[in-house]
Amino acid sequence: MHHRSFARNILRSTIGLIIVLSTGAAHAQSFPQNQALLALPPLLLDTPNAPGNASIQKNFQDRIANKGSVRLIVKLRTAAQPEHRLDPAQLQSQRATIANMQSNFINRVAQFGNVVRKQFVTQPFVVVQANSAVLSHILSSADVLSVQEDAVLQLSLAQSVPLVGGDKAWTAGGTGTGQAVAILDTGVDSSHPFLSGKVVAEACFSTNGQGAKSVCPNGDLSQIGVGAGKDCPISACSHGTHVAGIAAGKGSSFSGVAKEAKIISVQVFTSFEDVSGAYTALGAFTSDIMSGLEYVYSLRNTHKIAAVNMSLGGGLYTSNCDNDALKPVIDNLRDAGIATIIASGNNGETNAISSPACISSAISVGATTKSNVVDSYSNSAPILSLLAPGSDIKSSVPGSAYANYYGTSMAAPHVAGAWAVLKSKKPTASVTEILNAFATTGKNISDSRNAISRPRIQVDAALAKLAGGGCFKASNPAHVAAGRAYAKLGYAYAKGSNQRMGMNYSFFTSKLRNTGVDYYAVDSTCP
Repeated sequence: MHHRSFARNILRSTIGLIIVLSTGAAHAQSFPQNQALLALPPLLLDTPNAPGNASIQKNFQDRIANKGSVRLIVKLRTAAQPEHRLDPAQLQSQRATIANMQSNFINRVAQFGNVVRKQFVTQPFVVVQANSAVLSHILSSADVLSVQEDAVLQLSLAQSVPLVGGDKAWTAGGTGTGQAVAILDTGVDSSHPFLSGKVVAEACFSTNGQGAKSVCPNGDLSQIGVGAGKDCPISACSHGTHVAGIAAGKGSSFSGVAKEAKIISVQVFTSFEDVSGAYTALGAFTSDIMSGLEYVYSLRNTHKIAAVNMSLGGGLYTSNCDNDALKPVIDNLRDAGIATIIASGNNGETNAISSPACISSAISVGATTKSNVVDSYSNSAPILSLLAPGSDIKSSVPGSAYANYYGTSMAAPHVAGAWAVLKSKKPTASVTEILNAFATTGKNISDSRNAISRPRIQVDAALAKLAGGGCFKASNPAHVAAGRAYAKLGYAYAKGSNQRMGMNYSFFTSKLRNTGVDYYAVDSTCP
């Protein structure tokens, strides 16, 4: 794992949204940040007692000396398996083991006061606020497998849905009906007409203390139930409503990708003091994101959840970052058939993407223009999964309004919505099966900056592949009669590709492959 994360990269990891007004003028929307909070990259220490880790331990201590304390995610030493692979008895046994280890750890650090901030049900992690003494105790404990700083991550349709074949997928019955998309973001304005009746579950996970202030409606660290996932009361909180609209909004003149899908709104952001002392800056603690993902996982038998969308991130990685504390719960979701779809980031990097998009079991998404060009701000690397439109995307914002934003934050929910479209057609499809459908049917776009080619999703083609679109062998008149071809001036042409198949009445036999809704191409490789 190669990690390039400097102050300039962290500071550039915000989404940098642009609102394009009806006049056509573009204006930057400002999202305040706590500069002290973002000044240093997150630290990760695997096997704390291993040789060669002294310098990393010193970095932790130096950071504590500078800040007074640091918020840490501590992984306890136990062999937790993805829960989907366990039978009910094994699952309960594993959870009991995790709870017992957490309890023992919490009892040991109680000597330092109230330092524990959070623990989890399905994963062997505990979050602590550590001063120098607490850190020394943790690093000397044989029960600790790894220590990771609880990093703060940043926020990283009328034309775009037809561009990716979403409207054709609707015609073919792929609308997202019966599926839900979980939006881990700044909350969703469920009263917006574009999202009316869409939100079926809500939660909030946020943080208080040391320059941080919870934005949960109740002011606490967590809240579950109606209203818990509402958009937070800061200007940047329009982000979650915009993302939700792209994935699953429904309107009279245009809609999101999965227009009949439902939404699970999980607010995971926290407000921070800006330079003026006001709480206007936004960031999401990794541990709050973990809680949000664990909440979504807990709903897997209550709602048919196709995907989780996370349009957030920070840092830069040139290869997979599978030591990240988020990976185990992302693995649990994937094993349960739920994809975690994450924006690649907006740093303009050509050989690195942000965390947590760099986790191998997640689906990372870069952004393209409506002219099918990889956008200059979109992070790219060989580990990138897919591309989707991210420029000048119109969607809902709080207050029954609409706005055009750009960023990989806008690209990711196109994929999340598309995932719901395919799952509505084949609910039993695995994450790997759907990813393969997108990867093999998408429009390959080469990034001019690094020559890396990745598929921009083509929803109708992926739907056809997943639904069993295959080969046909027949005479031209038979193809025309079946609607796979059309006749014009005595010739026959494949429908969609417009490839000439020969004279219409010459009974020339041709092989056609169905590669999309109402799209057929001559393919000699068909049997």
